[in-house]
Amino acid sequence: MLNVLLVGAGRMGLRHLRGIAREASAISVVYHRQDIDADVRQILAECDYEGTVNVVPSIELAADRGGKFDAAILSATAAGRQERFADVLALDIAHILLEKPLEQSRAAVLEMQALARRRNSDIRCNNVFREQPVFDHFRMAAPPFQMTVNAGAIGLACGGIHWIDLACFLSGDGSGQLISGTLEPRPIASGRGQQFRDFGGYGLFQFEDGSNLFIRVAADSSAPAVCVITQQHRQLVIDNLGGVLLHQRTDNADQPNYLYGQGYETRQAREFFDIDLPVQTRLWLQHVKGQRSSKLPRLTDAARSHQLLFDLLQTDGGENFPIT
Repeated sequence: MLNVLLVGAGRMGLRHLRGIAREASAISVVYHRQDIDADVRQILAECDYEGTVNVVPSIELAADRGGKFDAAILSATAAGRQERFADVLALDIAHILLEKPLEQSRAAVLEMQALARRRNSDIRCNNVFREQPVFDHFRMAAPPFQMTVNAGAIGLACGGIHWIDLACFLSGDGSGQLISGTLEPRPIASGRGQQFRDFGGYGLFQFEDGSNLFIRVAADSSAPAVCVITQQHRQLVIDNLGGVLLHQRTDNADQPNYLYGQGYETRQAREFFDIDLPVQTRLWLQHVKGQRSSKLPRLTDAARSHQLLFDLLQTDGGENFPIT
């Protein structure tokens, strides 16, 4: 038996719902659109879900009707997530999954951390890159690494936070700092409404193990994200459209380094983008059930990568950002 609370049934929430339906026996969905019930019922029918479901307009009503929850997912937009998080924490739920970005300001993220310290819940952020096995040998190898990300209008907050969090993960979740960075004056529109927007720009970050991340997001470009991670004699190239290549020097190679690229073998790594969100949701719920151990960041680690994000966003002098 697994009783799950889903707060938010928009684009991300409905994708989470597909994963929840495969693992839960009871689901409560908190919606913000009056016509969401039909979408929820359709997805549950497509998943052959046979458990119980409540579709309600508030967390309070979900608690009244849904009973004791084993897990909760906060998938509604970042605006107001701090308040929703406080309401969910009050229900004493053992496992909570938060979408990213966590909130729209540094102060709100810090307040979420403070709220979490008063509870014993296992609170994770849905930075899913950490679950990709292709990164494990980079994290375990000797530092430092060099990481570059070049992308079109993925948004520093919406898409960029994944890469910032990945760099934190690969560096052992130690401290980092923004060395230099700036935002583009042109905002990036959001498909979730005119009340939201994101940002382009660049940032150079350094971590305490000597590793570096350079990220560049261009508001006037539709190009996919391409990431290159170089660590000693290994290089990973991640292309959202072209797959993942691993360049690895052979064990018996003895050429000097200035003969760059000599003695290397190249192979296609496991497809990086083949695990979709419903599958990731199922993996986390299997962690809730005790069937596996999740590698998603705990709130403390996720907050660290968000602080680096806000270091970059605040280079324009602002403190609150309409990100989602």
